[in-house]
Amino acid sequence: MTRFDPPGAGAWRRDEAHVDGVLTGYLDAVLTPAQQTGFAEGFAEVGAMLAGFDVARVAGHVYMRPIIAGAPRLPIWGDTPPAVIKPPGKAPPRFVFKLLFLLHPELRRRAKRAAEVWERKLWREVARRWEEELRPAAARACLALTRTNVMSLDDAALAQHLEEATRQLRERTLLHFRHAPLQAVVVGDFLVRARAWTGASAHEEV
Repeated sequence: MTRFDPPGAGAWRRDEAHVDGVLTGYLDAVLTPAQQTGFAEGFAEVGAMLAGFDVARVAGHVYMRPIIAGAPRLPIWGDTPPAVIKPPGKAPPRFVFKLLFLLHPELRRRAKRAAEVWERKLWREVARRWEEELRPAAARACLALTRTNVMSLDDAALAQHLEEATRQLRERTLLHFRHAPLQAVVVGDFLVRARAWTGASAHEEV
């Protein structure tokens, strides 16, 4: 069996949730930056300790590594790993996290933001805006693309049409990942409460 080295320090996991094979160069250039930007903005918006994900490829497959807000960035060495690769370290003790949230400016900001999200139930406004504004606008833009008869376009017009389609894909992808952390917060809260209400295990819930 072929053995592959990790693309960098820390804990990596293959992204099978979004990519079940090898990305084409076109999709990689559109999906990966939009995914990374969307996740980073979404996690900051909900006040999560996650700041996003590093992305790397091993044998063409996509792997992701969590970025912890306020923590030092870990190296990515790609195809030139060091002679000795240390295994991922353990999480710090709980009291260290408490100190960090008291002292680190970014973690303090995120803790404050997380409290605001819960207090104001900001997911309701995001859901309203999606249903009333963002989703209809996206549908109109995508339908406009489908109404174009590409067989009638010359090279310049076809290139322009493809650029617009790519822009729409990039914007929709970014928005999807920007909203994803907030969805996870709400669903996660429901699952925790459902366990308390019913006595069901996490496995039974899912």
